[in-house]
Parts: sequence; structure tokens; C-alpha cells
Amino acid sequence: MSKKIRCFIAIELPAEIKAELARVITVLRENIPEGIRWIPVDNIHLTIKFLGDVKIDHIDLIQNAIIKSVISIPPFTVSLTKVGAFPNIHRPHVIWLGLDAPGYLADLVDTINLHTEDIGYPSETRPFSPHLTLGRVSKTITSNQMQQICGFLKNSKFQITKSGILIRVVLFRSDLTQTGAIYTQLFSSHLTNS
Repeated sequence: MSKKIRCFIAIELPAEIKAELARVITVLRENIPEGIRWIPVDNIHLTIKFLGDVKIDHIDLIQNAIIKSVISIPPFTVSLTKVGAFPNIHRPHVIWLGLDAPGYLADLVDTINLHTEDIGYPSETRPFSPHLTLGRVSKTITSNQMQQICGFLKNSKFQITKSGILIRVVLFRSDLTQTGAIYTQLFSSHLTNS
């Protein structure tokens, strides 16, 4: 039986976006000191598709799907927008930073879904919502901590104007540990528009 590894496809973030993420997380941490597990900035990516458990012998097929998907997409600029939460700011489980992106991002998501569906990885049923996960609310949070998080998210006015060019799609392996996920790059391909 073929060994399986947990994988996802994402876009690598440029240094200027990561620097802004670090700044935003620092401000959030100062204002919401407890109740959230913040994601290390180096672990934040723009996730395109979570594949789940992948057979080792499927990695080549997934690499080919990525190559076919990026060939008609040029590098493109995205802008950071606002801090939000899933499912909403009144009951936050995930704290995120939104992205404003051109149609190229939607095209890339569609082509990756198409090519990975062809090899047995179904598409997400929910519409794609470009965001970067900053932190996850603890399951053991107290009601006071939840009130503090909700109050800050409702009333905060972040000045976020950073943008950056996205140029590379990456296939990551994700290993879950007690201290958080460890991501290992398995393959990458540049956006090319050739």
C-alpha cells in the first residue's frame, strides 16, 4: 500500500507582504494577549487548494497539474485589505487578513481545481475567498477572552496598504506536530504566461 502524506497547494508570499503580516500580528498580539494561537509568519501562505492525504506516487501527477495550471498565468500584484474572522467577527474561530487580487488569481484557482480534479482531488464546494490566516482562536477560550477578541476586531481600524507581486506556486507537505504544523516544500513552479 502506498504511503500517504498531507499536502496543499499555495502561493508563496513576497518579503514585503510577510513584513506587513509580522507588523499586523504584533499589533493584534498586543491588543489580544490571550486566547489565540498565532501562525508563524514563515508558515503563512495564500492557500489555493488543500489536497489532504496524498499517495506518494501521486506527487508527480500533482506537479504536472501545477505546471499545466501556471503556464497561462502571469505574475500578479495583490494588496492586503482588512482584518476579519471566520465565520464572523461576532464568533471568531480564525483571524485572517483579506487580499484584493486581480482576475488572474481566480483563473489560477479554477485551473488548479480543474487539473487536480482530473487526477482525483475534488474541488472545494465553497467559493474561493482570498485570505491569509493569522491565528486560530483556542477551543478553551473563556467568555471574557472572546469578548476582548470580538471588541478589538469590531473597533480596530488598521491602516494596511501593502501590496506585493506573487510569482510562485508551491506544493507543500504538511506535518502536524504538538507545537504546530511543519511545512516542507516539495515542488514549485513560477507563474509564466508563456
